[in-house]
Amino acid sequence: MLGPVLRAQSIGAVAVREISQSVSGRIAAVFDRSVYVDLGSQWICIGDATVGNGPVNLSLEPTPYSGVFADLAVDQPVRVCAGAVHLGNRPLIIVTPAKIWSPPLVPCWTNESLMRGLDALNAISRGRVPRQGLGVFLYGHGAELSDTREAHVCALPVFELERWLLSHLADKRCVEGVPESAQQLIGLGPGLTPSGDDFLGGVLIALSLVHRQDIAALLYTDLSPHLLTRTGPISRTHLVAASAGQGLETLHLAINSVIEGNVEMIPTRVHHIERIGSSSGWDALAGACVVLRACLVQPAGLHKNPWRSN
Repeated sequence: MLGPVLRAQSIGAVAVREISQSVSGRIAAVFDRSVYVDLGSQWICIGDATVGNGPVNLSLEPTPYSGVFADLAVDQPVRVCAGAVHLGNRPLIIVTPAKIWSPPLVPCWTNESLMRGLDALNAISRGRVPRQGLGVFLYGHGAELSDTREAHVCALPVFELERWLLSHLADKRCVEGVPESAQQLIGLGPGLTPSGDDFLGGVLIALSLVHRQDIAALLYTDLSPHLLTRTGPISRTHLVAASAGQGLETLHLAINSVIEGNVEMIPTRVHHIERIGSSSGWDALAGACVVLRACLVQPAGLHKNPWRSN
C-alpha cells in the first residue's frame, strides 16, 4: 500500500538538477521535519515549510498529515522518476513543483549604503550573538569579545583570511595564495554544520553577492580537497552550494539588507537569522560580514548588479 501523496511548493536550483532525471538513492538522515536524501553525486533536503527555501531544499506544501517522516529510516530506498520522489519502503510520494527557487539578487549599492548597513547590524546584534560559535567575528576581532575555545582557535585564521580578502578585493592582480590557516576552519565546532563551515559558507556567498566569484573560486578550490576528511556530508552539501553563491534564503535576505543599507529591514532579518540552528545563522552572517567589511576598501562608487537592467 502506498503512502500519502504530497506536493512540494518550491525546490532549489541544485536539488532540481538532481531530480530532473530518473535516479535511485537512499535516505541518509531523518529529522522531525526533514530528511536528507543521498542521490549519489548530491544530497538534497526534503522538509516541511519550516526548512525554508534554499539551493538543496525541496519544501513541502502544508499538509493535514502529521509526522509525515515518522515511518522513514536511514538507508531506506529513494527513487526519483516521472517528476516524483518516492521515499521509503512504504513510499511517501512527493510531486515536484514547477517553481524553482533561486537567491534574490542584490540591487545597486554604494560604499555609503554598505557602511550604513554594517553600522545598523552592529548596533542591532549587540548582546544577541550567542557565546558559542563564531558569531562574535561579526564585530571584527571576535576573540577579544569571547572566551570560547572556537573564537580563540579561529582568531588567527579569520584574521589572515580577512587580510587575504582585503588584498584581492583591492587589487584584482593580486596573486597571493589562500592562507593555509583557513583550512583550520573546516569542520570546527559541533553539529551537522559546524561553525567553521557555516562561517566559510557565509564568506563564499557574500563574495558572489558582491560579484567577486573569482575570489570565491580561489578560496573554494583551496578548501575543497580537505572537505571529505574534515567535515560531514550535510555540511559538504551546503558548502558546495555556497561555492556557487547559494545558501538559505534567510541568509541571502539578511546579507542583502546590509549591503543595501536597509536599516528598516535589518532587525527583521536578524530575527530570522537567530532561528537558524543554535548558532549557524550567526556563524554564516559573521563570515559574510568579513567580506563586506573588506569591500569598503574598494574605490567609492556605484556597485551595479550585472544581471539587473538599468
